[in-house]
Amino acid sequence: ILIIFLCNSFYGFSQTTTLSTFIWGIDSNYSTRQINTVSTTSNGKTISGKYLTILGKNHSTIIKPYIIVEGIDFANSQYFQQHIDLFNNSATNLSNALIYNLYNNGYDVVILDFDNSTIKIQDNAMLLVQLLKDIYTNNSLSEDNYVVMGYSMGGLVARYALTWMDYN
Repeated sequence: ILIIFLCNSFYGFSQTTTLSTFIWGIDSNYSTRQINTVSTTSNGKTISGKYLTILGKNHSTIIKPYIIVEGIDFANSQYFQQHIDLFNNSATNLSNALIYNLYNNGYDVVILDFDNSTIKIQDNAMLLVQLLKDIYTNNSLSEDNYVVMGYSMGGLVARYALTWMDYN
């Protein structure tokens, strides 16, 4: 598992609760996109979130996951389009559009969006652990076939989750 930490700020982003089909450089007629839910229990509480899967070029199932973990969202109002805009649609050209390049290089992009990102990092980390287990179980993947990237608080969540998995 490769983990990448990024730091960024969301101040000034407009809020939306719908998923646009626009991902710069990726024709929606040729890419499969699906939103699912994930949940687990941590410290006696139910922790939940949603994840968007954008299957890689010519993929019909997750083969090579690249998981992006959202950063802090104080109002819990950011949605997938903001994450896509941050890493893809705000690029000045397609060579700098992360999701477009991942798609074309055979990665299946999975974006985790917490229902409540303001709870303990450890609790949201357990949600990421559950997502990784679900992806592994549902797609018959090898354990070394993942890339996990978190930005801002998502980097801390990812680091805690992967460390926890190493020891448990």
